Amino acid sequence: MTATPPWDLNQAYTCGRFWCSNVHIYDDTANLRKTLLTPELTVAALKQLNQPLEVTKKLEGRAKLIEGVFNNIFLNIIAKETIEEDDYIEDNLKFWLPRSLKELFNFSHIKPYHPWTPRVEIGVRNNHTVIYTPEQFDLGIPAQTIVTVTEIDAKANRTTIEQLAKNWLKTIRLSFSTAFWGYEFDQKYFGLRWVIVAIIVVIILIIIFLIELFRILFKKYTNNLRYELQKLTKKMAVHGEAIGSSNNPISVNFNYSSQPSDKLTVEQQEILKKSIKNPTMFLKLVMLPYILVKKLIRKNKWLFSTLKNSQQKLFLKKQTWIKQKINFTKLLLSVLFIFQLLIMAFGLTIITFTFR
Repeated sequence: MTATPPWDLNQAYTCGRFWCSNVHIYDDTANLRKTLLTPELTVAALKQLNQPLEVTKKLEGRAKLIEGVFNNIFLNIIAKETIEEDDYIEDNLKFWLPRSLKELFNFSHIKPYHPWTPRVEIGVRNNHTVIYTPEQFDLGIPAQTIVTVTEIDAKANRTTIEQLAKNWLKTIRLSFSTAFWGYEFDQKYFGLRWVIVAIIVVIILIIIFLIELFRILFKKYTNNLRYELQKLTKKMAVHGEAIGSSNNPISVNFNYSSQPSDKLTVEQQEILKKSIKNPTMFLKLVMLPYILVKKLIRKNKWLFSTLKNSQQKLFLKKQTWIKQKINFTKLLLSVLFIFQLLIMAFGLTIITFTFR
């Protein structure tokens, strides 16, 4: 483990049996496979189990020292030189696009090395291969070592010392050239980077606002579906109770006694006796309302039994369809939210490219 915070780009990390630390200077990579925050150099140190923190601290300090030397050379040349109007090579904005974008859009016009790019050479000092800038009076810089190429660096980068030195030399020269072109761009188009950033931010906000409008509409639609589902659920409950109540049979008990009631008068008892002698007429007269009601109930029960399954299926299908709509709108809301995040990330990426 290393004590350096994770947001430090020079934080040491394990690379096989070595500790590695990335060096970020200023590169306009011509390789589309590389992305942002791709290190220009990667230095390494051998792991020591008894002193891990000391090793990582020295390695990270070495990476920061390389970046500091590069920046000092860059600032010394800027302080010495002044850009004149005749020094501008191109007025076309395509000329200032990064190499990766030019390769993407097949622009053949690639920026050459900037006239202020210092000479960078490979040499040997103290029996170690070094990349350095020789003394250059015209640029106002003394001889200075930029980086020492060690055998451990070569093994960590899976190459030889000679090949790694050539690769780093090319990268450092390209970084110097790109940094000076960037400085000249700022002098020629003062504040244009901030204008580009403002335009990007406005476009992102407009897109996010439009997406948010769609999300609000989908949220309202989802709430309406939920309200409709709630109403349908209540309706199903009421319908089920109605069916359940209709299934309760209505029973009417008639008790006939051959013995006349003591409470009846003599005349009433005679009439009842005559009626009992003719039960058909009695039933037709007395039970006619009951028969009609019973037929009506049977008819209603038949209707309920025939409509019960179809109505229940219809309710369930409608309920399922509403639930599917709700799930689909939830999915759309999630997709739109993710799309908003992607738009923000894409905009931040372009802004980062603007301030390389």
